[in-house]
Amino acid sequence: MNKNPNFKVGTLIEDNGKIAIIYRMIEHGNLKGNTIFEIIKSRLNYEIYYLDGSTTLMGDGTLNRLIKNKQIKLIADDTVLNKKIKTEMLNELSKK
Repeated sequence: MNKNPNFKVGTLIEDNGKIAIIYRMIEHGNLKGNTIFEIIKSRLNYEIYYLDGSTTLMGDGTLNRLIKNKQIKLIADDTVLNKKIKTEMLNELSKK
C-alpha cells in the first residue's frame, strides 16, 4: 500500500473524454468491529468530481494503473494548475 499520495487535491484528469478534478483524498486505515478481525482495511482513495456533475471514488493503485495504461490522461497536477481555474472549480464544488 502506498502511504504517500501520488496525486494532490486539485489535479486535473481526462477520463474517457470527460474532464475531472481530484476533489478529496480519503486516507487509508482500518475499521475494526467487535471481533479480533478487521472489518474493513482500506487504502488511499481519491474522490473525483467530473464537470458533468458525476463523482467517483477511485483507489490510488487503480488511478495509477489507468494513467500508466493511458486510459486516463493527467492534464495538470497541483503544481502547474492555474490557481484561478482551480479556485473556480473548487468553489463550484462547494456549492453542491
